[in-house]
Amino acid sequence: MKKMGQLFCLCLLVSLFACSDGDDGEVGPQGEQGEQGSEGPAGTANVIYSDWIESELGDDTQSPRDGFDIGELSSDEYNIETDLLLVYGRRLTFGVNGIYPLPHLDITGDHFYSFLYNTMGNVLTVEVSTTDSTPVDGGFFDEFRYVIIPGGVPAGGDNARGLQPDYQNMSYEEIATLFNIPE
Repeated sequence: MKKMGQLFCLCLLVSLFACSDGDDGEVGPQGEQGEQGSEGPAGTANVIYSDWIESELGDDTQSPRDGFDIGELSSDEYNIETDLLLVYGRRLTFGVNGIYPLPHLDITGDHFYSFLYNTMGNVLTVEVSTTDSTPVDGGFFDEFRYVIIPGGVPAGGDNARGLQPDYQNMSYEEIATLFNIPE
């Protein structure tokens, strides 16, 4: 038992001296540069979106077509040659709530919603027309919003492989998440 205690003390002394703070050795040579990863996705600073705009499509029109302007877009905001313009309608009433991209045919099939960008006045207009030429009777949507994605703004997913995402086939929820668009 006495030898066991001596052996323990010897191990303890060796470990204390082995951990002493001696002089540092020479610095080794610089290693090779590792492979560089791809650049991360661009931020959302260039993406432009409107607030939700209350619909002005009225119940009292006697025409099979109605429309109203939802924005005047300057050339700094929207370049028709390179940028993507998306417009959404939001329904807040009854049992068919949701956000839908325009163009859109409502659930009854008799109202068609679209948008038009007039390059002469830089005005964005939402339009509704009936498919059977009867007067427009109110509207399916309560609000509208536009989103402008500049032509040079890449984002997420396939972009790492050099492919541009197909924004026009994404849902509003996907676009809002991708570009951090608040409600």
